[in-house]
Amino acid sequence: MAWRTALHRSALLRINCLTLDTAAVLNSSLAGLRTCGEASTSLHCAPDGVGGNAIRSRSQHVTSRSFASSPTLATSASKQETGAQPSPVPAVSAEERGATLQAKKQHRDELRNKRREERVRAEFSAALSEGSSAASMSVANEQGTDDLDMDLLAEQYVDQPRIPLLQDKDMLSMGEDDMFTYFPLPPESLPEAFPVHSTAPNLSMLPKSGCNGLIDEYEASGQHYIMYRPIIHFLKQWFIEEQEVSHYLLDGMPSSGKSIAMAALVHWARLSGWVALYVPNAEVLTAGGTFAYNKEKNEWDTPESAKYILHNLLAAHREALQGMRTVDGSSSLSEAAESGLEATGAAAPVTAVLDIIEGLKGQDQVPVLLAVDRYNALYAPSGYGQAEGDHKRRMLGSGELRLARCMRVLEYSAPLKGVSIAALARHDRISQRIPIPLPAWVSPTEVYRFSPEEWANLLLYYGAVGVCAQQHMQLIKSFILTQGNAKELRSMGELLSLLPSTSMYKDRR
Repeated sequence: MAWRTALHRSALLRINCLTLDTAAVLNSSLAGLRTCGEASTSLHCAPDGVGGNAIRSRSQHVTSRSFASSPTLATSASKQETGAQPSPVPAVSAEERGATLQAKKQHRDELRNKRREERVRAEFSAALSEGSSAASMSVANEQGTDDLDMDLLAEQYVDQPRIPLLQDKDMLSMGEDDMFTYFPLPPESLPEAFPVHSTAPNLSMLPKSGCNGLIDEYEASGQHYIMYRPIIHFLKQWFIEEQEVSHYLLDGMPSSGKSIAMAALVHWARLSGWVALYVPNAEVLTAGGTFAYNKEKNEWDTPESAKYILHNLLAAHREALQGMRTVDGSSSLSEAAESGLEATGAAAPVTAVLDIIEGLKGQDQVPVLLAVDRYNALYAPSGYGQAEGDHKRRMLGSGELRLARCMRVLEYSAPLKGVSIAALARHDRISQRIPIPLPAWVSPTEVYRFSPEEWANLLLYYGAVGVCAQQHMQLIKSFILTQGNAKELRSMGELLSLLPSTSMYKDRR
C-alpha cells in the first residue's frame, strides 16, 4: 500500500533525526504524512479515519514524546496543527548520511583508543614504579633524551636496592635482584654464535651458522650487553637446583628471545666450568658442504658439519677435554677431536663427534650442557639428495644423516651430570607442520615476549645507545605496535619516531 510505504519512509527519516538538523527532519516527516493522506484518499486504500487521520495522530504522538523538549520542534509542530505550510527542506543525500555514520564511527574509535591508551599507561606506570626502571626513567625525564649516554646510565642507582641498569659483573654473580638489568656478553666467549669470530674450517660452505638474535642486537646497539631476563634467571636456577629434570625445550612466538636465552645459558655454563656443546643453528647439520653414503652404517655422513662442531668444541674447552677419555678409553676427547679435524675421509669426523658426545655423557666429574637451537630443523627435509634415475632425485630426510640424527638430544639420555636443552625455530623457513617428538621426560618451557617492565628498561637502553627515542609516550606506542617484540623494535626504530601520535592508535580493522 502506498500509505504503508510513506509510513516506512517517515520512520526512516525520524531515525536519522538524531544526527541531522532536527527541524528539517520533522518538516520532512510531516510532508511525508501529508502525501500519505492524499495517496490514501485518491487510491481508496483505507477510510480517512483509518488511513490519514490515524497516521497523523500516531505521528503527533511520536513527535510529542520524542521532541517535546526542543523549542524548534515545538514551533514546527504548532505550525502544522494550525495549518501553516512548512518551509521546503532539501532531501538528505546518501553522501550526507554516509558522512554522518563515518563521524559516529570515528567518535567511537577515538573513545576506544583513549581507553586503550589509559589502560596501557596504567600498566607502564605500575611497572615503572618499581626497580631500576623508576630511577632510570626519572633520570630520562629530568635530563632529556638527548643528554643520555652510557656513562650516565651506568651511574644511576635505585634507592632500594641500589642496582645500575648496566652491570659490570658477569652472569655468574647475577641474581634475582639483578633482573631487567644488562650484563656484558663478549662475542669471544661464544664463537659459535658469531661467525666472524669463528675460524672453523670450510665455514663458508655451511648455511648461516650464528645466533641471529645476538648478531642483530649487537649490530643495532653497538654494545655487547644483553638483558638479564626472568626466563634466563629461572632456567639458570633450574640447571643448578633441579635434579629430576634434565631435558628442556624452549618454545614461544617468533622473536620472543629463545635464541638469546639459550646463548646466555651457554655463556653462564662455560663461566661456571661446564663443558657446553653449542649448535646455534641446527641447519648447519642438514645442509651445505659435502655428504657421502656410509655403507657400513647405511646412513649418510656430513664431514663439514662434523668439523664445524669439533673446531668450536676445541676452541672453547680444549683443556677440559684433555682430562676426559672416550668410552673405550683409547684416547682423550681432545685427541679424538683433533684426529677428526685432520681426517680426510667423510666418516672419520662424524665418528669423532659421536665418540666425544658419548664420552661427555658418560663421565660424572664435569657438568655438561648439550644445547641445540632451531631444533626442528633436525626433523625437516635436508638439503641433500640422492639420484634414483636419469630424471629423478630423492631428497634425503634429516633422520638419514648420521650426525643430524645423533644431535636430536631430547630423544636420548642426558649427561650423567648435566642438561640437554633445545629451542624451536618459529619462522617461515622451517615448516611448522613438521611433528617434533616430545618424550615424557622433556620439560617444555614457554618463552614469552617482553613484559612492560622489561620493555621499559629495553627502551631506556635503546634510547641511550641511539636505536630509538626514549620518551614515555614513545615507550607506550612502541609496546602496542610491536607487542613486546624486540626484533621489530630494532627494525622500525626510525619509523616509530616519524609516525604521528594519532596514527599510532588508529583501528585498522
